Amino acid sequence: MTVASLVDAMVWSIPHWVTGEIPLIPKSGMGPGPLAQKAGGFEIRIKAANERRGSVELHGVGSGDPGYGHTSRLLAEVGLCLLDDDCRAKNGGGIKTVASAVKSREIRKRFAEAKGPDGEALLVYKSVSREEGRGAEL
Repeated sequence: MTVASLVDAMVWSIPHWVTGEIPLIPKSGMGPGPLAQKAGGFEIRIKAANERRGSVELHGVGSGDPGYGHTSRLLAEVGLCLLDDDCRAKNGGGIKTVASAVKSREIRKRFAEAKGPDGEALLVYKSVSREEGRGAEL
């Protein structure tokens, strides 16, 4: 965690503390209110590397609270993808993770086309970069 991220967190949270929407010491099971959920957003950066294929970096962004606003929608899209023969990967049997069970291009397309309550895409991949080797398909 950087100093800049701490400053960003404080700048975002202080107005919510002052209005009482987010108490300084929340009770068990208490989540953010509707205003805080709508005002939230997230950004993810994932970098994967191996010796044979080089590395891949992915940058994704979404609006709204990621925990309350996106988790159920993202899981629903993955579930719908697993039901769709065009989206489901056909790569053998056994126990699979979500990443190995779906076609990455198709799930990215689903996430970008699925809209949240604010009309924004659930998850948009801003950039994908590959270094060295053949590169992995994302």
